[in-house]
Amino acid sequence: MSATLGDPYLLATYALPSKSAKAKGKSVAADEHPYVFASHSAVPKRDDGQVTLAIQGDGIHVYDLADLHPISSHTLGPSTSFASAPATVVAVEDEKSFRRTYVTIQCSQEAKAEDAGKIIWSWKEEISRDIGSSQDKRSTTLPHEAAYVLAPQNLDSVLVVARNGRLTQTDPDLNVLNSWAPQDALQTVVKLFAFARRDCQFISGGVPPNGVVLLMFVTRGEDLFVQIIAFGHEREMVVLEPLIIPIESVDDIVDVSCDASGHASILESNGLWSPYRIDTRNGKMSVTATPSCLHLKGLDFISKKKLKTRSQVSLLSLGSAYVLLAGITAAPEIALLLWDIQYGVLLHSHMLPVPSTLEKNPSAIAVSLVQGSSTQALVVLSPANIKAGSSQLRSSVLVVPFAVPRISTIAGAMGRAAQGAPWLEPEHRAAPSQDAGASPYDSGKETLLEKLQDAVEEERIADADKLFFEWAKRKDDRWKGKAVASAPAGDGDADGPQDADMEEGDPSKPQGETKTKPIRSAFDHAFVKRVLQIVLQPEDPAGKPYSPKICRYLLTRHLASNNMIDGGLLSVLLQHNDWESIRECLFKVIDIPESDLIRTLHIVVQQNRARSSLEEDDAMAVDQPKIPATNSFLAYILEYPASPLAWRKALREHFADAEDLVCLLNVLDEWVAIHTAKDLPLGLSEVTVNEHGIPVVASAVNRKLMRTKGILLPTMENILGFLQAILDSSFLRLLQSPSSHALIQRLSENITPHVTLSADLESLRGPLAPFAKAQMKALAEAGSGRTKESVDWRKRRRQAQEQSAINLGPYQAHIFFVLEGFSDTASKDASGDKSGPLIAQLVAEKDFAVAETRIVPDDEELIRESVKAWSATGDIDWIITTGGTGFGIRDRTPEAIRPILERDAPGIVHLLLSASLAHTPLAALSRPVAGTVRGSHTLVVTLPGSAKAVRENLTALLNAGVVSHALDLLRGGTGKEVHSALAEGRDPGLAGNRHGHEHGHHEHHHHDHHHNSHKHASHDGNFPAASRHRISPYALISYEMALETIYRLVPNTEVERTPVTPALKGSLLAEDVYAPHDVPASTTTNMDGYAVRSSNAPGLYRVLTPQVHALATPLPEGSIYRINTGAPLPAGTDSVVIVEETQLVTSTPDEEESEVRTLVQTSPGENVRAPGSDVEKGDLVLQKGELLTGTGGEIGTLAFVGRKEVAVYRRPVVAIMSTGNELVDLQGSSLKGSAIDQKSGEKWTGIWDTNRPSLQAALETMGYEVIDLGIVKDNIQAHVDTLKDGLSRADLVLTTGGTSMGASDLLKPVIEKHLEGTVHFGRVTIKPGKPTTFATIPVDVNGHKTTKAIFALPGNPASALVCFYIFVVPALRKMGGWAEAKCQLPRVRVQVMDSMRLDPRTEFHRVIISAGPDGLRAKTTGGQRSSRVASLSGANGLVVLPQKQEGGPTELKSGEMADAVLIGEIRME
Repeated sequence: MSATLGDPYLLATYALPSKSAKAKGKSVAADEHPYVFASHSAVPKRDDGQVTLAIQGDGIHVYDLADLHPISSHTLGPSTSFASAPATVVAVEDEKSFRRTYVTIQCSQEAKAEDAGKIIWSWKEEISRDIGSSQDKRSTTLPHEAAYVLAPQNLDSVLVVARNGRLTQTDPDLNVLNSWAPQDALQTVVKLFAFARRDCQFISGGVPPNGVVLLMFVTRGEDLFVQIIAFGHEREMVVLEPLIIPIESVDDIVDVSCDASGHASILESNGLWSPYRIDTRNGKMSVTATPSCLHLKGLDFISKKKLKTRSQVSLLSLGSAYVLLAGITAAPEIALLLWDIQYGVLLHSHMLPVPSTLEKNPSAIAVSLVQGSSTQALVVLSPANIKAGSSQLRSSVLVVPFAVPRISTIAGAMGRAAQGAPWLEPEHRAAPSQDAGASPYDSGKETLLEKLQDAVEEERIADADKLFFEWAKRKDDRWKGKAVASAPAGDGDADGPQDADMEEGDPSKPQGETKTKPIRSAFDHAFVKRVLQIVLQPEDPAGKPYSPKICRYLLTRHLASNNMIDGGLLSVLLQHNDWESIRECLFKVIDIPESDLIRTLHIVVQQNRARSSLEEDDAMAVDQPKIPATNSFLAYILEYPASPLAWRKALREHFADAEDLVCLLNVLDEWVAIHTAKDLPLGLSEVTVNEHGIPVVASAVNRKLMRTKGILLPTMENILGFLQAILDSSFLRLLQSPSSHALIQRLSENITPHVTLSADLESLRGPLAPFAKAQMKALAEAGSGRTKESVDWRKRRRQAQEQSAINLGPYQAHIFFVLEGFSDTASKDASGDKSGPLIAQLVAEKDFAVAETRIVPDDEELIRESVKAWSATGDIDWIITTGGTGFGIRDRTPEAIRPILERDAPGIVHLLLSASLAHTPLAALSRPVAGTVRGSHTLVVTLPGSAKAVRENLTALLNAGVVSHALDLLRGGTGKEVHSALAEGRDPGLAGNRHGHEHGHHEHHHHDHHHNSHKHASHDGNFPAASRHRISPYALISYEMALETIYRLVPNTEVERTPVTPALKGSLLAEDVYAPHDVPASTTTNMDGYAVRSSNAPGLYRVLTPQVHALATPLPEGSIYRINTGAPLPAGTDSVVIVEETQLVTSTPDEEESEVRTLVQTSPGENVRAPGSDVEKGDLVLQKGELLTGTGGEIGTLAFVGRKEVAVYRRPVVAIMSTGNELVDLQGSSLKGSAIDQKSGEKWTGIWDTNRPSLQAALETMGYEVIDLGIVKDNIQAHVDTLKDGLSRADLVLTTGGTSMGASDLLKPVIEKHLEGTVHFGRVTIKPGKPTTFATIPVDVNGHKTTKAIFALPGNPASALVCFYIFVVPALRKMGGWAEAKCQLPRVRVQVMDSMRLDPRTEFHRVIISAGPDGLRAKTTGGQRSSRVASLSGANGLVVLPQKQEGGPTELKSGEMADAVLIGEIRME
């Protein structure tokens, strides 16, 4: 999702009061009290919420954002004015919903003058559909002014804050609960924010786990700091130590933005906009500046006095690092600018004209942004400075829709730099005029830069270090007002990993705090860039001395970015051989491209290979730079945030040598083996709580990289992800390297246990997954300030295992068709290729199989070699190229192809040009070529690069049957079908198309259509048998192509809301499920024992029980409380002594415990669970797309979090029917195995209908509803009527019989001729089940046109059941919302115990799979004749036998390994 702004629309507009309560005849500035106050509040079970407006001299009005209508109004008259924004909250009291509204009164006839700004009025009204004024108004006077009034939805309290930060917490009726006053009463609150505690990712421990966190940005003298106060649900209040914000001057602050993720920013009157990050490191909270400082221009507030600027610009955080800026331009216009402050880019902008109700003067307009819903913001436009009583001016409130991603990523910022250029000053600009505020380059900076450059150019590196660190120390002293030790000359690395040797570095160790925190404006983006350019000398860095200490000082403080240096910071450090700084970049620089990382990794691999090839010689190694070990550097690379697609591209670009890849695979194999050998960590003895209050394993706190046996070990997830990138990018290259084969096989063997383990733990997945996800999410958000992309690790592991073997499915597909694109642009960015995907789509619609696509640059040699290599395989029938056929300088495709053509095809060239010239005369500039490649039977056709021209050309080639006819001739065919079609006046495209009647049915070709012995054959059931096809007219397609067709064409079922009952088993979730409340809801015990105070020493205590002591009453001294697992702790207790650690001393007459001696002293929290420790309110417990299995875990989880109903994909309803006059219903006939023709008196043996009962049993076992259509006789009308009935009642119709070439096999012609359906395939190269048919039928469902699927399976029972499992089950799963990769039944590797003969078709051999000490073994069920249903009796698997190849083996021998499809439960030997 990209960040966008929608078109604003008007919510409300208000005229200024005729007699202003704000001022009587004098000028009033909007900065003092705006004419319109606005606030937004959430409404339970409503997404949009409501907006409350306080209109000076008017009253309070509440609007519903869903329909923009007012829902409440309190008219107060022109004498009333307000001193704060209103606060509205909706709450349920006594089972009724009430709306409470609060606001501070500045002036009113009811208020005393000395109480101005201290009076709070509140209204309580029952929510109804009628709009009216509530009479339930209360007035409360506080001892201090009330500049801010907040009523958070998730806190049953009202927070009132004065301008100096003094705070009062009241209950909803404004009775005081808590209060707090700052030490310095002269401080000033610049802006404040309130966030839900569970959303705050930067809060350390020691605060209530639930409630609200209040952040006040406060100025005190020359300092700016953040005061954080946390409020809990039990009305507790925790005041944290203030956090200093590094800024030089507080006088120029115009506005502040802040988000719950910790992203904040400060805008100054000179246009400097500085981003900050509030975060917790090593248990301590701090505010740090980030390097993407912006210097704005083009807005009228810049270069004006601060008092005149606050009303002209406004900031609003939209989540993560996304900030909306609203400002007035000189035009004047209202600019709405959506920025990503983390990367300093403008994502979207919107310009609004100034409303006619406002003066067309920038200084006379006040603009303010107010937080709305998660997708809407409010813009308030008011007069800024007017004479009271004006009747011409009005205030307006606009709603601005927006959409932003959940987190800010570099991918969303890439390519956006140019958009912000009109609003940003150049980095090196002339000094501004005197009234323009301070220049970002003051004289001290310029002097430093000049001296620094002189010292570096003269190679006085020690002097350069001294100059820089002394200057940094002076800046810190000026900011803090006291001396702060600067980094010594010998220690530029004050933050981050402190290992002397990068190879031995361990990023998992706790990192030290920053010794010197540089201030933001002193280290802005432009200044840091200049320093790096001077120090690193990127123009000619090789061999020149430089200062690594200055570079590391900037790196460790997150001030440097990769793009500050032309060519990349990492590249220049590489030329300096500064590996320690390179390592710092991997931890502190966020914008390093994957290509630079992989290039550096390649250098490490090559140098380590070269070093290992030399003999160990200490004397030779003295002057050599310290190169990190391959495994250590690769570990850092794997932990760097990156895109798998970018990994693959970079690996293809830089790792051309397979031996270099083998080095990486060896490291990955070593890591996988270590993970495999590790014990399953199920023990809970090392669980602790980290600084964010999250339970974690003690050994894994703050660690992504682990050190095991002296080796840095990445996570298994990252290892498999990178391994997959290597295989995807270089698999064919590795196959050509014999040294990699054993390694790939070993990797496969090492990964297999992880797959087995995941299968063994499958029964625990449901109960444990919600908690694991919640903890992972909490750790990611708390530790990094952003949410890491969710990855299904089971899927990743299985993919990695499957792709590790030599016979990988994705790399072993049958090659029929190759698509190639030639473009310099597209070769660098595949997303720019539009023609390639279009060609793949068009040819797939004609049932051509696309074997491979490739994009190469416009280079003749590369193009020619690619085409020659493909055609040389002998497996490629048709190569299509797109692009490079015009008159451009780089258009060289014809020149590349023409020399390798053996036979030109000028007719195809003429057809291509004619097709395009019919649409545009510019097609005359196209230079296509076509023909067969020398030494092969491959046809190559070159198409233009335009998607429009590609569609025109391919339509001409495909629809007329030209290509099909040409390929048939190249394969050795006679082409008689096309000739016959032309002679008979039919469309030759139908004769040549693979999907149509491809094979000829005449022994000789005749042009005389009146020769009765050679009339045209048909497959219409109305024709006599002698007039029908003798050979199937349907193309014989592969098993893989059949599955692909099914996935593409089966329709999906709709989503429905279903009660949570056991009947849900087998359904797929259609929504994410979040916990509606904390679990547990209060502090509870997880052990049987006695609730105690942790301060209680071991000794004798009286035992209390729930029958004699209330939970809310504090436990008396000398007592302990008997408690069972899961029960809440009584007041005053904080831990539990388990029963095993106590002794019974005395008991009551009825044998109840009276006194017990405790043997141990507990620590706080021992054996107890905190509220929300299992599941926190709002946690994701089940994800969309998860299967609700019959093991009960998922359904139990839904019940666990209190979900009564849930959205699932409706399971398809299946109608089944059998066809054939010979069939007898087992339960519906009195005949015992035979039927008698009464007319002829001849007796014939009938056949019991086997297919319907067996298919119905299989379907109902899987949870599908079945409609039994019975047995249909071999009659066309009976087929039509029954199929229509089934289509009207079911989602899919499943038939058996009538699919072959017999005289009574009517199903396919009925579908095509009588139901207007489309048979997508009618023959498949499998055994059994060759005549399996798949079709779609157009139907009308409640006036809506749609399609439904029909599967026509063979009538032989074994064939029908086998095809059901390999075709119908995947189709039903796809219809029911399953991901395509999971639709097939699971496959396993088995050892076959019987030799099995191979067939030219893919065979599914029925077997019994059993598990033994040596793995899975498969034993045949005997004869595999398709009619022998007994071969499926007891079968629980289908061994997949490959097609027999010419010159290859004729059988799969006993003891060999093979894939098997599981259709039942595995047996134990």
